[in-house]
Amino acid sequence: MEVGVHGACSMTHFQTCLLHYDMNKTRCSGTLKKGGNCVNKASGPFKPGMMPTCCVHRGQLKRTGWCQALLCCGVECGRICEWKVHGFQLCLDHREHPMTCYLLKVPIGL
Repeated sequence: MEVGVHGACSMTHFQTCLLHYDMNKTRCSGTLKKGGNCVNKASGPFKPGMMPTCCVHRGQLKRTGWCQALLCCGVECGRICEWKVHGFQLCLDHREHPMTCYLLKVPIGL
């Protein structure tokens, strides 16, 4: 059976699949002066396209990306993560997840 990932089917899947449950959506994405990640809750209002931050780190704006790691259910994780240029968009839980290089997907005849 193939999982539907478009339209209303995808919304139903994300609401019912336990692999997509995320408690850390509102955690601050700021970086501490001594290194490490902030553990405070993010406070709104959030800027569109930017990672959520607490009031202390509201000046540390980072672009938002969505985790591209494939889960066991066959659907991408979809959690919010920091967008990085020329890299795979992976959340903290899937940082070590193996991903296939895009160049390996190019047909050999090109």
